Amino acid sequence: MVKLTDEIKKMFGEGKDVAFIATVDAQGRPNVCCKGSLRVLDDEHL
Repeated sequence: MVKLTDEIKKMFGEGKDVAFIATVDAQGRPNVCCKGSLRVLDDEHL
């Protein structure tokens, strides 16, 4: 699993940035949304 860097955690802690969250279903169709309420839970999870 990828660890979040201190720089990334700081960015989300400031609450200024918007993230684009993307997933893909079993048929390969993308689903992308804009998320502005992310926060860091720990070193591996937003």
